[in-house]
Amino acid sequence: MDEESLFRDIHSHLMLQAREGQKMDTEMKLAERFNVSRYRVRRVLDILSRMGVVHRAQKRGLTLVSPEPEDLSKSIGSQIQSVGFNAMEFSEARDLMESAVLSLTVKRMTPMQLGRLADTFSQLERVNLSPVAALSIHKSFHSLFLEGCGNRVLQVFAAALLSECAQKLAEAGDNLPGSFVSEIISLDRDLLAALRAGDDEASRAALVELIDAEVAAAAAYGIKAE
Repeated sequence: MDEESLFRDIHSHLMLQAREGQKMDTEMKLAERFNVSRYRVRRVLDILSRMGVVHRAQKRGLTLVSPEPEDLSKSIGSQIQSVGFNAMEFSEARDLMESAVLSLTVKRMTPMQLGRLADTFSQLERVNLSPVAALSIHKSFHSLFLEGCGNRVLQVFAAALLSECAQKLAEAGDNLPGSFVSEIISLDRDLLAALRAGDDEASRAALVELIDAEVAAAAAYGIKAE
């Protein structure tokens, strides 16, 4: 059995045990069930643990983790990083995904969430922020906008794509031109104003321009087709 098949089979088996309320098999039992070495089982469990799917503890064995949306996004993002995608693919995926999120956010964002969004943007407007600091706050602003859609499935996948671009931009750090940071802040301002007004069309226009700017900048720092 190849590694991919073994990973898939062990993952499916453990998820079935968890759904049925059974105690998850130990490393030894899994090795016996799939007729492989404990070393190979351990490698699969290490990956599942890093992905946040299961928790491993001495004496207690394996337990299923119930992750928050942010943890799920990180798990999906870690898999995205292992595959080569080009800038066009990222741009299309984010445009489609976040446009769907946006329509719900305009309808569902609560006054409290909108207040948190405004407070975060106020931090972004502070003078003399370094590009690294500005991008970090911008990501928080964008994450709050995604959270406002009220649909955790959409939030998880959209946030995974956002995080991949954000990581590339963070790697560029202070080498990013000041004009790019100013553009991001301006577009965040437009998006916030449109959300406050409940203007779906204006929100969409600001969002598409924002995504295009982020993806274009990230493309210059490592998102390339393999």
